[in-house]
Amino acid sequence: MYLILILFYTFIPPTVLYYCLKLIYQEKHEYGWHIHYLTKFFITLSFLPILYLPQVDLALVPKSLISVLLFVLTIFFAVLGIKPAIKNKVVFLYFGGIFASFMEEILFRGVIFGLAKAYWNSNLIALIISSVAFGIWHLKNYAWQPDKKWLFIHFLYTGFMYGPIFAGLRILTGDIYLASLFHFLVDTYVALAPKKYRWTILGDRGEKFKDSYTIK
Repeated sequence: MYLILILFYTFIPPTVLYYCLKLIYQEKHEYGWHIHYLTKFFITLSFLPILYLPQVDLALVPKSLISVLLFVLTIFFAVLGIKPAIKNKVVFLYFGGIFASFMEEILFRGVIFGLAKAYWNSNLIALIISSVAFGIWHLKNYAWQPDKKWLFIHFLYTGFMYGPIFAGLRILTGDIYLASLFHFLVDTYVALAPKKYRWTILGDRGEKFKDSYTIK
């Protein structure tokens, strides 16, 4: 059962979100954003039954006061970024980064890591599985950036750099909150960084990145 759940969460959510992003960026339907965030919300809700599976540690309970402070610090930074996000007209992109920093950490360093650890009883295997799944998750971005070379590079650095780093932080701290803070800083950089630097994340669309998330 654990293996089936690992496969489900590795492939089904990014496939569904690919079609949501396709609605937004290729077919230009504004309601695509609502479907996109609603889908992420239901994906997050689907984690709840896993809380009751034996031997699966989702790392959601803070292991120390430091973890609680890290969570509070992440929220504090998130609030600070709202004003510049409004000023730069990247509110949807910014809040997407905030949501991703928690939702993706719960999914990959919580659910998939926890299921893999319970199934194989190995932190190393759980790190590898959750990191590769994290890379696969980002293949959904093909819907808005159909550059296969960029997509492959994106898969490599999310699956083989950020994935292991975030999973390592979970192993180090015993929970997801330090990883969530770093994830938040990486993702919100995309929204708040000067346009000329966005290419490091968004590829050749970085500098001219404007889309339906822009407030009119």
